Amino acid sequence: MGDEQLVEVLRQALQSEIGGEGVYRSALQCAKNELLKAEWTKYLERAGQQGSMTRKVLDDLAFDPDKRLARALKAAFAEIEDQEDERLYQTTGWPANCGTAA
Repeated sequence: MGDEQLVEVLRQALQSEIGGEGVYRSALQCAKNELLKAEWTKYLERAGQQGSMTRKVLDDLAFDPDKRLARALKAAFAEIEDQEDERLYQTTGWPANCGTAA
């Protein structure tokens, strides 16, 4: 995969985080359980942080064209890997907690 393709993947990841923020906001409106609301609030904050990190990587690449993309991605991945693993695990229960079937 070339640098241009990886930049496109980063742009798509940024759109995903922006969309994720919208999903968490909507989920918070339908959640009735206070513990669930607290958890989803945490995930909303993380989506914002991850979007900011993705923007930073994209900005760094734009201002320093000689910077190696792999190094930028490795730093971003290290910062958010655990959060993404937890988010994937936690989202499996959303339909039941919002009163809808999967």
